[in-house]
Amino acid sequence: DITISGGYVKAVGSSNADAIGGGHLARGTDGVTITGGAFADADWSEGAVYGVTLPESHVAAANNDADEALRTDYPVRVFEVGGVTLALDGSAPNPEYSGLPADLSALLETAERGDEDASAFVTWSYRTAGSGGGYTDGAPTDVGSYNVRATLTALTEGSIRYPQATAEAQMTISPKALTATVSSDSSATKTYDGTTAFEDVELTLTGAVAGEDVTATADGTAAS
Repeated sequence: DITISGGYVKAVGSSNADAIGGGHLARGTDGVTITGGAFADADWSEGAVYGVTLPESHVAAANNDADEALRTDYPVRVFEVGGVTLALDGSAPNPEYSGLPADLSALLETAERGDEDASAFVTWSYRTAGSGGGYTDGAPTDVGSYNVRATLTALTEGSIRYPQATAEAQMTISPKALTATVSSDSSATKTYDGTTAFEDVELTLTGAVAGEDVTATADGTAAS
């Protein structure tokens, strides 16, 4: 058996032998285990290097070596897969319309890379619930129901590669309550003039979002 757990590896195959594994006239990578190391000129994917399937605990990605020359000559490195936890709380209170993008942080239940809190690195996207369309980066603003997605992008730290993680939940932005109040001086009077105009009577709106145009009308009666 062959185990590669580190170092810098450059292997060349031929028509009769794999680059790593097998032997003269005996192709095959059975018995080869790769759990580390940097590799040159390798056919690779996240799950395999030089045709050798990596264990689930490891993954191949771009070499993060501090030496630029080594990154160039050995562009692929095998990393240990780090644990990532990302979860949303679908029972979190729904936000009220404010005219601004909704604060989605209340939905975030857990965001960790390894034992470290990763909440600050979560990015958000959304789409209208039931639309089946693509997601838009950021947070929704308008009243309505939405599917929201939290994402922790993949990250390499030292010999650990944390994979990308996503979590989804549904939330609703509810309408903001608007209260109209009619007030007047108790001595307000009006001499009949065939119009509905009335002085000393005020209609006040409470709850309007700053910068938005809101109109309201009120009906009432006056004693004759």
